[in-house]
This record gives sequence, structure tokens and C-alpha cells, in this order.
Amino acid sequence: MKFNVKIDDLHKVKTDLLIITLPLLKYADSKFLALDKLCNHFISKVAKENKIDGNLGANILLHSIENVQARSILLLGTSETGNCDLNEFKKIMKPCVEQINKLKTKSVAIRMHHDKSKPDEFVQKCKFVFKEFERITYSYKNQSNKNLIILVDKTSGSFATKTVKEGLAIATGIRLTKSLANKPANLCTPTVLANEAKKLGANNRSISVSVINEAQMKKLKMNTLLSVAQGTTQPAKLITLRYTNEKKK
Repeated sequence: MKFNVKIDDLHKVKTDLLIITLPLLKYADSKFLALDKLCNHFISKVAKENKIDGNLGANILLHSIENVQARSILLLGTSETGNCDLNEFKKIMKPCVEQINKLKTKSVAIRMHHDKSKPDEFVQKCKFVFKEFERITYSYKNQSNKNLIILVDKTSGSFATKTVKEGLAIATGIRLTKSLANKPANLCTPTVLANEAKKLGANNRSISVSVINEAQMKKLKMNTLLSVAQGTTQPAKLITLRYTNEKKK
């Protein structure tokens, strides 16, 4: 599972699936119009014929489009002007995410619109995409190694990159939690969990880890916890993780 940011023109993005949200065609921006022109207005014709543009929740999948590097394009109808809030965005993306899962694609590129007056909303939309992408790519038996590309304009590049790093951290944390929870009890012992916690602490300056063993727990008279551990041969561990936000320099 990989996340990254690109600023390429839409027709140059090499990916299995390119996802584009589409308002009414009269409100389409220059990036989409340039893409549409390169393929002899094929995309806009299909959007009109199937009433996709400006139709919230409508979608259509197109394959092998002339002069476009992406193998397929998924057009998603959005609000008439293209401005949609978080709830509307979720309504658009939910069925789209399920479709991605069925297509078995290895790489997906999503064009994200960044309203500079609503930076928090952009962050929330990106995090929603990351969480959903993690959900559909996770499997206990067979981990899927898919690549998600967030496409933005030049003015949003640095902000989007920071957001992607945060999203990757969230998705990685969710995946680690799922993987540990899915382990059988004989493989997910207190010692294994303590070692995983120490790895987190070693790789992140904001996380401090404390592990108390049975001898220390006896001194602290943690008898209730120790009595639970008597049901197994595995030694008990009390693991504490503390997160401290790094001070801004």
C-alpha cells in the first residue's frame, strides 16, 4: 500500500485507473478541457450521453482512450459547480471505492480539488479516501500492494504531500492493528505485542514506550492483572504507549 502526490497533466498519468469528478461541463476546469481535447472530446460526449456531468453519484467506466496514458478512466458525477462538501464527497466515493476493489487494479490515481478557502475539508476528504483505500486493499491472507496517487494542481503540491503523509500514517496504523488482532492467541502473545510497541517507539520520536514485566508488576501489587496471566505460560506484560506532539520549531 503506497500513497503519493503528482502534479502531472491528466493525460500523462500512468496508472491502471484514473478517477475524475465531473461537474456540469460548462464548469469544467482547464485540466479536464485539455484532456478532453486530446481525445477529440470523447469524454465529454460520453458524459453528456449518459448524464454524468453535474449528476451527483452517477458514474461510468471508460477504457483505452485515445492519447491518454491511463488504462481506464472512471468518471464520477459531482455537484453542478464541482463544489461538494464532505458528506457529498463520501456519497460519490463510496460506490467508486467498491468498484476499484472489483477491478483488481494495481494503481489508482484520483484527482482531488483543493478549495484554498477550506483546507480542513480537503484534509478530511483525503483521509476518507486513505481509510477506504486501506479497507479495500486489506486481507489477512493476501496483502494487496496497491498504489494510490493523489493528483493536485501546482499550488496545492506541498500541502497535499503533507496530508498524504498523515493519511499514510493513519492507514498504516489501521493495518497494523488489524494484522495483530487477526493473529491467533499463540502468535500474538504479550511479548510479541511488547516488541511491536518498541518498534513503534524506535521509529517515531513522538512515541515513548514503557513495558512492565511480571516481577515489576508484583512489586507494584498488580495482583488482578497477574491473576489473569496465570492462565497461560506466556509472561504478562503491561505496555504503555505515550504520544507527545512534537513542538514546532
